[in-house]
Amino acid sequence: MSRKEYQAVVFAAGSGSRMSELCTDIPKCLLPVANLPLFWYPLAYLDKNGIKDVILIVPKKCSSDLKRLLTEQCPKLSLTIDFVELTTDQLDEWATADALRYIADKIRTDFIVMSGDFISDFPLHNLLNLHRAKQSALTCLLAEGATNGPIPGPKMKRSKDRDLIALDRKTNRILFLGAEDDFEDVVTLPPQLLNKYQQIDLTSKYRDCHLYVMKKWAIDVLKAQSDSQMSSIKADLVPHLIERQYLGLSPEIASLVQRDSLSNLANSLSFNGRESGAGDINCFALVVTAADGYVVSRTNNLGAYFEINKAVVRILPKLLPEGLPVSSAPKPQGHIGGDCRVGDSVSCGEKAQVKRSIIGNHCSIGAKAKIVNSVVMDNVTIGAGASISNTILCHSSTIGDNADVKDSIVAIKQCVDTEEKLAAELVESEDASVMDIDE
Repeated sequence: MSRKEYQAVVFAAGSGSRMSELCTDIPKCLLPVANLPLFWYPLAYLDKNGIKDVILIVPKKCSSDLKRLLTEQCPKLSLTIDFVELTTDQLDEWATADALRYIADKIRTDFIVMSGDFISDFPLHNLLNLHRAKQSALTCLLAEGATNGPIPGPKMKRSKDRDLIALDRKTNRILFLGAEDDFEDVVTLPPQLLNKYQQIDLTSKYRDCHLYVMKKWAIDVLKAQSDSQMSSIKADLVPHLIERQYLGLSPEIASLVQRDSLSNLANSLSFNGRESGAGDINCFALVVTAADGYVVSRTNNLGAYFEINKAVVRILPKLLPEGLPVSSAPKPQGHIGGDCRVGDSVSCGEKAQVKRSIIGNHCSIGAKAKIVNSVVMDNVTIGAGASISNTILCHSSTIGDNADVKDSIVAIKQCVDTEEKLAAELVESEDASVMDIDE
């Protein structure tokens, strides 16, 4: 694969509204996943798959932290990264298509759009090969069984975070894509779609991974639309391209496609100054099923974040050619399972047990403490005899001796008292912001 054939645009400026319990004091892009910052994973994925030219869209307020982490702490990547910093006002006012329009002049080739919370070991060349073979205007990755899991903390109504997707049964041409929360009881498909494609599967079992490959001219389509017409990539730009397959091409899009020499060669397009008929552009989906055995995660909600921390342990060697970094922690006195990842400078008391969990840097685990199926961030202290299960312990939290914490979240710098028992609770400071749950 030619490394210069594609550019990648990675959006790492999300607010983490579906993970507000964790993102009150730390930007979403800096949340630790198996002791590496979330934003590192899509970059490592691109590096591993030979895509070296990356535009990284980040909040200006934490850009210096990202650069420092990449330079000083994260495993080194051989990428050329153009950091695009968005101000707080831009982040408040813009959606993803607005940001893409803002960097339009930087796009020189067909390009990959990727969410900054994408984590996977799926071979990207499979998607790129489909994009080339079909000469697609848009090719997107869908996942059946994307990484997700139970959500610790209080039970509450949350967004289902599911997509409604229509595929042509014969070809996997994508014909409709929308977030389920955007619809009420009825989904109406355009009659032009139903007339052209008789065998359609409409389903919510696939997850849109927010990994799209687009023709360069898609940027020109975006630039021609105002921000009021097209603000979101998923909600506006992607459906606009998909619909052109059966609603026909406007003269504006037809002229853009005509200038694409590869499409002209492959499809023998001829427009002669007229509006083209339906089907002159192609949009396809590649579906990754659970049976394929790959880890595929959009880490944009608590369930996905909680589960990917454990699931990612088995794919880290694929993202790190040199293998997993060796921890500088002394050999623990307790038992730490092979399905765990332990950070540097961790002390572990005698007969402590850690199973299917992540332990951050500079943590202290007391004697006979037991940690199961949990995420422990940096600088956490866990007392002797404490029991932690199905729980997230945020940075610098403290768990007292013989405390019992299960199915809970302990926020940054919060304490659980000695012998205190918690179940399905959120321990946070009294002045913490009201949670912003997308419903």
